[in-house]
Amino acid sequence: MEILNVISALLDYPNPSLFEHKKEIKDLVTQADIGGVQKDKLLSFVNDKLDQDLLDWQSDYDALFERGRALGLWLFEHVHGESRDRGQAMVDLSAKYQQAGLEIAQHQLPDYIPMFLEFLATQDEDNAREWLLDVEHILALLQCRLEKRESDYAVLFEVLLSISGSTASLNDVRTQVSKEQRDDSKKAIDK
Repeated sequence: MEILNVISALLDYPNPSLFEHKKEIKDLVTQADIGGVQKDKLLSFVNDKLDQDLLDWQSDYDALFERGRALGLWLFEHVHGESRDRGQAMVDLSAKYQQAGLEIAQHQLPDYIPMFLEFLATQDEDNAREWLLDVEHILALLQCRLEKRESDYAVLFEVLLSISGSTASLNDVRTQVSKEQRDDSKKAIDK
């Protein structure tokens, strides 16, 4: 599922290689087995981001994903927070990566969503969908939080949920998210 590699690259910190491979990225999105509306939204996202200046995109990315924890791209942080259970979950996930032949750099955390998607891209479609369904609650939460902030990154999670075949009730998640206080203000960050 090459589309998972594309979404992984788009969710990771923006880098010059994305611009160098713009045509390949667009071709992979066009060829992906996803719904037409989502394909159009994803192509629009790719065009918008790759028409930006890299430094502007990086600045926007930092402001969105690097301030506060609500939009953190680490799966187990949304499940375990800082508890000791997170460590064991990462050890278990690392073992799965090694079984699939993926090597993780020492400084990388295995629950980083772009890395997780790279792993899923090595799996057959059924297995990849099953893994995505296992984390659908996190994907739905991130999609709804991004929608609340009116971020176009929400489409990436929308596509992931679609690929998984998720039947999660986004309206319930949106209701939950509507009651949350933002954690990216200066006051919240200081706290």
